[in-house]
Amino acid sequence: RAANYLFKIPDPISLKKKKILDYLISKSDSKVLYGPFKNMFLMKNARWAKFDLIPQLLGTYEENIVNYIINKREINKELFVEIGAGDGYFVLGFSFSEMFNNIYAFEISDEGRKIIKKNAIRNNCLNKLKIIKEANYASLLEIERKFSAGIILIDIEGAEYDLLNEKILSLLSKFHLVVEMHPFLVANSKEKHNQFISKVEKYFLVEKSIRKNYNPSRFNELSKFTEDEQLLALSEGRSERTEWLLLSPKN
Repeated sequence: RAANYLFKIPDPISLKKKKILDYLISKSDSKVLYGPFKNMFLMKNARWAKFDLIPQLLGTYEENIVNYIINKREINKELFVEIGAGDGYFVLGFSFSEMFNNIYAFEISDEGRKIIKKNAIRNNCLNKLKIIKEANYASLLEIERKFSAGIILIDIEGAEYDLLNEKILSLLSKFHLVVEMHPFLVANSKEKHNQFISKVEKYFLVEKSIRKNYNPSRFNELSKFTEDEQLLALSEGRSERTEWLLLSPKN
């Protein structure tokens, strides 16, 4: 492994994933093949975790969260917000599929916002999407004043512990929040996480979700690959098991 790193030789897993990704791109023309975002174009040169394109093309990326949001949409489809939109998979998917009336993408990276805009133009949905740099009390207050309900997805790589302080939790307490947790990315993680949960429980009913679905046999496109390769295709390459908090308003 040290030699691979020194001479920049791809590791065997990356080589297998590249083979699968190249095949799926050729078969799909870079469009999502299945699921609620079917036929949406994806950027080949993703800024964020290139091999996430495999489950995204198959429509299985964070499928548990996509399904949860769609189910909650039945209650209120007026607003979807993503804080930490990355390359825009969620905000573009929901814009492209016209599932929400108003969609906001917060992405602090200049490059990320450019990629989201470029792909929104390619998918003819830029007019349905507002792209904003930073989520803070002022920018979230504007949204809170405009909408009585909605869904907010938060994925900010450990910064959720700082962003979601008492003031912002109170501000957003009428919305449904989905928070991807990253305790392994912060110092004093156990103590910080427990304190965070105690704050959240003042304002929300708390459920948890983990990703469970690994069934490659449902995809004909994967039948040419070995069983190990098919399982790799559905992997999201996470270093730790990811947990999401599903927060519903108490009132």
